[in-house]
Amino acid sequence: FLFGLLYGEYLEIKKKELEIILWICFLSSILGIYLDYMITLPWKGFSYNIGGVEIEANRQWSTLGEDRVAGFSRLSASLAFMIAIFSIYIHQTLKSTFFKFLLFTVTFSSIILTTNKTAVLSYFGALILYFFYKQKNKVKLFFFFITGIGCFLPIVGIFLDYSVNTSEFGLLSQALLFSLDDRLTNTWPYFYETIIVNNGLVFGTGIGTIGSSFSAFPIKSILTVKGFGLGVADNTFLYLWGMFGVVGLWLYTRFFALINRLSHSKNSFSIAMCAIVVCICIISWTTDIFEAVVSSLFLGIAGSIGLKKQILK
Repeated sequence: FLFGLLYGEYLEIKKKELEIILWICFLSSILGIYLDYMITLPWKGFSYNIGGVEIEANRQWSTLGEDRVAGFSRLSASLAFMIAIFSIYIHQTLKSTFFKFLLFTVTFSSIILTTNKTAVLSYFGALILYFFYKQKNKVKLFFFFITGIGCFLPIVGIFLDYSVNTSEFGLLSQALLFSLDDRLTNTWPYFYETIIVNNGLVFGTGIGTIGSSFSAFPIKSILTVKGFGLGVADNTFLYLWGMFGVVGLWLYTRFFALINRLSHSKNSFSIAMCAIVVCICIISWTTDIFEAVVSSLFLGIAGSIGLKKQILK
C-alpha cells in the first residue's frame, strides 16, 4: 500500500511499462489456473518453516467437494482477485470491442474456476462502472451502495440472528452462500466479541494485533472467544475497526470519497484506477484487502492519484 501511495504518480507516467507488466502477470495467472485445473502441480499444498513459523506457499483445499485451484498463487481467492484487477486495467487500454469481449470471456471463465463468488461480483461491478461512467448521478449512487454494503453485511452478522442456512433458501442457494453464512454466523460475530473482550471497540487493539501478523506471531495478552481470535476478519470494515477503533470506521468510508474523486477525471489511467477501486471495495466485503498484496498495492496507487487531484484542485 505504501509503495503504491508513494510511487503512484511515477507509475502513471510509466503506464505503458505498467501495462506490459500487467499483461505478463495476467497471462501467467491464467496459465496457472488451467495448469492447476488439468494436472497436479508439484507445489500443491506446499508449506515451509521460517523461525518456527509455518508459512503456506500454496493451500490445498476444497469447498463442497470442489477443488479450489490457486495456480501460481498461494490461495484461490488471491488468484481470482489478481485476475480481476489485472483484467480491469487491461480493459481500459483496449480499443477493439471484440478484444474487450474476448478479455471478458477469458477473465470470467478463469474466475469461475477458482470458485470465488466475491471476485465475480467485483469484476462485474467494475464493468458496470465502465458502461455508466458518464452518468455521474447513477455512478455516485452506485459508489454509495457498494460502500454501504461493506458496512452493512458484518453488522447483520453481529447484531441480527440471520443465516442463509434455513428452509427459506434452496439447496443451491445454500451451497453458493455457504462461505457467506459461515461469516454471518461465526467469523464476524466472534471477531466483534473478541474486539470487545480486548477493549478495542473505541480505540482499536492496535497495529500488529489483526490479520496475518497476529496469526504468525500471536500476542499472549490478546484474548480469544471460543477459539476465535483476531487473525482473520474476512471484512475490511471490521478489520479497520478492530485495528483503529472508530477511526477505522471513518477510514473505510474513504472508499466512497476516493472513488468519487477519481470518477471526475477523464484521464484513462484515473478511470482504470476508479474501476479497480470499485472492484477492491466489493472484494472488501468478504476479505481483509490489506492482507492481499495486489489489492493493497493498487489501492495505494489510486490513493496517490486521488491525493494529487485533491492538491491540484
